[in-house]
Amino acid sequence: MLEKKPKILFADESDLLNDFVPYLEEQLDCEIERASILDTVIKKLSEGKYDLLILELFLPIIGSCSGDYSEKYFRKIISIPDRPAIILATSYQQLERYPLEKRDRYLSKPYSIKELLKIVRQMLAKP
Repeated sequence: MLEKKPKILFADESDLLNDFVPYLEEQLDCEIERASILDTVIKKLSEGKYDLLILELFLPIIGSCSGDYSEKYFRKIISIPDRPAIILATSYQQLERYPLEKRDRYLSKPYSIKELLKIVRQMLAKP
């Protein structure tokens, strides 16, 4: 029987990352779905299960979330049980307001793809 590939939701507004998704999928032997706005992240999380979430701390909002981004949606997303997250931020000062579960990790932007690969491998390897 074939083993199921890990499924990752990569939520970052940078279009530059689209070029790296095939490389990441090959290196990690996984399936990666992209989202660039918070509304899409919330929709995708409600529709499917992901083994890992890579989430930019301040994603833009359009539509359903507008007017009330803030902590309400971010905390809702990162509090989903049994789903670790890597939170991307431009500075660690931004992260001080958002204490994460022990299962989660922070990654400061800019980051290298090599560094991201290392952290993702570590987090997918955890039982």
